[in-house]
Amino acid sequence: MTSGEIAKKAGVSQKAIRLYDEKGLLKPAGYSEGNYRLYDEVSLQVLEKIVALKQIGFSLEEIRDNTISCTAPSDIRKCLRQGPLRSTSRYRDGGSDGSSREGNMSVVQ
Repeated sequence: MTSGEIAKKAGVSQKAIRLYDEKGLLKPAGYSEGNYRLYDEVSLQVLEKIVALKQIGFSLEEIRDNTISCTAPSDIRKCLRQGPLRSTSRYRDGGSDGSSREGNMSVVQ
């Protein structure tokens, strides 16, 4: 699928897709003959993780640094609990909106 198609499925803009590529979070599965980015179902799963983590308050840098090794959807909770994010006061005390990340972990299950 193209960047426009994957963006539409995940409810994000094409600009967000390009940004996630630039940040090393979402790499294309390949390129078309016209050099357009192409994505597959695994890419869509990764994008959905990024979107869910952004919604509960993680920055793109935190997502990249702490979850890039998580490939299976069930791994994300384990990676977040083991990563350095758990030791930050922002994690323990909640996100910028006052919500607790721990309480919102079900979003990414």
